[in-house]
Amino acid sequence: MTGMGVICPLGSSPEALWEALREKRSGVGPLTTLPEGAVPVRCAAAADQFTGHIKEFGDLPAEKKKTIRKGLKVMCREIQMGVAAAELAIADARLADAGFEPARIGVAFGSDYMITEPDEFTEPVKACLGEDGSFDYARW
Repeated sequence: MTGMGVICPLGSSPEALWEALREKRSGVGPLTTLPEGAVPVRCAAAADQFTGHIKEFGDLPAEKKKTIRKGLKVMCREIQMGVAAAELAIADARLADAGFEPARIGVAFGSDYMITEPDEFTEPVKACLGEDGSFDYARW
């Protein structure tokens, strides 16, 4: 591994992540992206600090910044975070100006991959709740 790009509940840099891990901080906190009571959970591990603003993709050349900014319109949040993390990893590895072959780069990416906004799941999740409020996977 030559470079790291991090977008996670504990921060958006390897340094922030390492500091949080050393301090034994949890990335789990109150669920703030959905109205209270919309889903039967009250906590989540969300990278709430990530807004998808182009500045969060690192210090990019003008042409690459323009390309990414145009692409943001059709990217779900998870893809935005993946692209940002990849750009940050390329910068961390100092590969941006190295003239590398793009086919020689790999990415390890973890996400729950959703193609919709979380609030679009509110009604379907509610429809899967049993009388006792527990989630019924058979209904899903």
